[in-house]
Amino acid sequence: MSDETQGGTDSPGAAAGTPSSIVLPPVVQIYPDREALAEAAAERVAHLLTATIEERGAASLSLAGGSTPKPVYERLAEAAGAGVDWSRVDVYWGDERAVPADDPASNYLMARRALLDRVPVNPGHVHRIQGERPAEEAARLYEVELILTLGKRQRKVEEGDEERTHGDDDPEYRKLKEGRAELREREKRRGLDSLRLDRVRLDLNILGLGDDGHTASLFPATFDGYQQEPGYDPHPRPLAAATRAPHPPHDRVTLT
Repeated sequence: MSDETQGGTDSPGAAAGTPSSIVLPPVVQIYPDREALAEAAAERVAHLLTATIEERGAASLSLAGGSTPKPVYERLAEAAGAGVDWSRVDVYWGDERAVPADDPASNYLMARRALLDRVPVNPGHVHRIQGERPAEEAARLYEVELILTLGKRQRKVEEGDEERTHGDDDPEYRKLKEGRAELREREKRRGLDSLRLDRVRLDLNILGLGDDGHTASLFPATFDGYQQEPGYDPHPRPLAAATRAPHPPHDRVTLT
């Protein structure tokens, strides 16, 4: 789920015969206070969304919870995001607490109040994690959501399809929405393997960093000791997973 540049098998650490990625050096920018950080981050997000829409006709944005992103969202709803065509933005979440959508602890509720209720985003393009469901079930359903929306759109772009929009006026997108509803009802996973998971890519993923080093809802303690277990996979296959936080609400759903 990162913006890594695909490379060859000669990249450092790559096993022979396996695909690898070249990780670009991070760009670190330091600001004097939270206000300056929020302003700069909002302008950067708006710039990247606009550039992606101009290139492909649509953009996907994953939001974070917590206190730091909130002023960023508020500025995006104001001047910083004024030039963004929000009708062409699909909104996702990096993680969610296992609470209903109207709970004060909900990441969705915070983002809705700070940003989504204040910009002309298409309601059908808002893909929230269903925190009111058990975390394992919500994670499974969110993986379905990611595969059916991002995976399908990415394939169309790679194949050079001239129809690159995916609004409600797009028959392909309406068909996908019908398929999503059907999968939610059946809660079945059969048939998902026919869609390549490596096609599921977010254009922009906003992440925070906690004092304990966690990002999204991937907490260090969650995976403590797993490295010694037989069959341990440092890159789990599921796109979304249920995790536990050391502080309440404990049950979480996170992108991996």
